[in-house]
Amino acid sequence: MRKREEELLREQARVEKSSERLVTACQEGLLTLPQLRQRMAALQKQTQAVESELQSLKMAAVGGSKYLQLAESLTGFAVNYGYVRMRSISPCDSRFRDCW
Repeated sequence: MRKREEELLREQARVEKSSERLVTACQEGLLTLPQLRQRMAALQKQTQAVESELQSLKMAAVGGSKYLQLAESLTGFAVNYGYVRMRSISPCDSRFRDCW
């Protein structure tokens, strides 16, 4: 996942640099304003797609860590609860007579 995030960050920088070049080209008269608008629209779509994927990766990372925290706390609870229950059960308890 880290590798994909690095690729997306590079892509984001590339798209930003392309936008800057297009503005410069328009300022130098190499590109008309309608051409600039058309090309910038395509770059904005790319930027949105990259940002969306980066956000998804971040959410997945947060979700994964939250899942691990939940699993650890549930495991701890189950261990503690089982320990407390086992201490409270007596061999003479009628509910567990068949177990002994």
